[in-house]
Amino acid sequence: MVYYIIVVYSIRIERLMKLIELAKMKQIIMCFIAFFLMLAYQIFADTNRGIVFDNPVYDCGRVPIGTTIRGIFHYTNKSNHKILIKKIKTGCGCTVAKCTKKELNPGDFGEVELKVKTGKSRGGVLTQGAYFITEPPLLPRPKITVKVITVLDIYFSPKKIFIQKLSRDKPVKETVTLLSEK
Repeated sequence: MVYYIIVVYSIRIERLMKLIELAKMKQIIMCFIAFFLMLAYQIFADTNRGIVFDNPVYDCGRVPIGTTIRGIFHYTNKSNHKILIKKIKTGCGCTVAKCTKKELNPGDFGEVELKVKTGKSRGGVLTQGAYFITEPPLLPRPKITVKVITVLDIYFSPKKIFIQKLSRDKPVKETVTLLSEK
């Protein structure tokens, strides 16, 4: 009787071990399936990209403050379906975007003009951009950028003047130097 109980329990333990092995194998197989699905998605996403720009960044270099920058961006519909450009959203009011072609069939070309006014810039690096809102929605959204370094025509040295003590009896004398960049 004892021998029979030991044999029955050993058979149950063997079955339990086989079930555990099957569960581990299922996990490994599921991991492989998930990996291959992610790989297939990446391959599909790379070949079906939507709107692609020749150069998404327009670098103007150094320009005086108050200049209006005009960047032209050429794009292509690299997807297998028709894309409708619903809107081009800009970063602020100093940036205006105009699109030549709003409806793109597969393989069609178009261009967008991005104008950036540097009138209120304080000087230094200015980066303005715009992105497309499309139907069907594209992720990531197609984005274009204009980079410029705005420079002042006149430089003040020193930039700040501190006058310590003012009185009516003693005149105060401070020196300010103005430099013009050519």
